Amino acid sequence: MNIKNIGFYGDSFTFGQYLDFYDYGMTPCDDRFIHAINPLKKRCGHTHLPINHGYPSIQDYIHMGEQHRNWRLNQNDWWRRFMSLVSRRYPTKVGHELNVDVTSPLHNGMNNHFILEDLQHDDSDLKIVMLSHPIRDMFDDLMQDEDLMVYNIKNYYDFIMEKFSKIKNIRFIGSWLDEEDFVELPFYQERLIPIHGYPSIYHLRKDSEKQYTIGEDFPIEDYHPSQELHDIIAHDVCEYIRKEFK
Repeated sequence: MNIKNIGFYGDSFTFGQYLDFYDYGMTPCDDRFIHAINPLKKRCGHTHLPINHGYPSIQDYIHMGEQHRNWRLNQNDWWRRFMSLVSRRYPTKVGHELNVDVTSPLHNGMNNHFILEDLQHDDSDLKIVMLSHPIRDMFDDLMQDEDLMVYNIKNYYDFIMEKFSKIKNIRFIGSWLDEEDFVELPFYQERLIPIHGYPSIYHLRKDSEKQYTIGEDFPIEDYHPSQELHDIIAHDVCEYIRKEFK
């Protein structure tokens, strides 16, 4: 199979949250959020909370009102930071390395329902998905129908994998979730791309003192993938594709 284009799907781990910090530093800390959570605490302190730091999400810039935008990023800052994280995230790196066209997230924080919706319109030769947290679907219309209600994590994955199984030429990157231990379905396991020799980011972190997080590189309480982890994922995806699709 000759791969000419790849669609990448996932949540903020695929979006590349905070990768722009490596080029432009942390965004200014907005103290209003920490004050709203804890009125007695006025400032972030040495270790910052992610909610206090804007990142170039398309939702924040386009879909939010002008008043909400002002404390985050002006237009020029938004654009340069967005382009920074796009250039640094693993989907872009895979595209450059393999010289293929890439579709990757414009939105941040997707749930599995939205990922499935996007996949319906993707005619890429290969689709690579990193699942998001099941709880993000629990209050979605997808899960509200009485016949589709999910009562535990295993049943949820049985249900959602049945949906993904209808997508042609799909592969998965094992996610950051400890729920990865529950995804035992052959359809999923047989299509996993190993990351650093592990079936998922969760298992890599579980077995390593190093967690490969933004929080290890910057003074922020954050577990999104560091640049090093994006580079590792990109390398392993390229190696997988070279072997699987000669």
